[in-house]
Amino acid sequence: MHILPDHTAKTELQLLVRGLVYAPGDASYESEAAAFNLATRHTPDLVLTAFDADDVVAAVRWASARNMSIPIQSTGRGAANAVSDGLLISTRYMLELSIDPDERTARVGAGVRWRDVLRAAAPNGLTGCTAPPPTSAWSATPSAAGCPSWAASTALHRTMSSPLTW
Repeated sequence: MHILPDHTAKTELQLLVRGLVYAPGDASYESEAAAFNLATRHTPDLVLTAFDADDVVAAVRWASARNMSIPIQSTGRGAANAVSDGLLISTRYMLELSIDPDERTARVGAGVRWRDVLRAAAPNGLTGCTAPPPTSAWSATPSAAGCPSWAASTALHRTMSSPLTW
């Protein structure tokens, strides 16, 4: 059920965020809403390509005030159920990535892919203990808590990119 018949809401949301907002009929709407699983076709009322945590916070507040559903998608893996309304927030452009070799931590945006974390950690002699597909988003990757003892000295410990404040 689509509850946004015109572009007024799109414009309103666009003024609150740095990321781009798409509505059905916009040139990039379908590609930004697309899931990795091509059998799942999302058709939300709006799509936001969030650039940072501030975009996510502003969008969640905006959509919540309108009683809209707010599904979140990074790479689109694991999308079994199609989104048919609400505001789909895509985090694929949230690409902050920094490694602190002394603390063995990674500060990672929600759209960063596992392969990029491994590449950034390697020059510091660090790695992750799990082996998800390299195109998986970091936010979907288990933490290093279950590392075998032989790998503990090189394991990364995950921290969230930016704490969300509501």
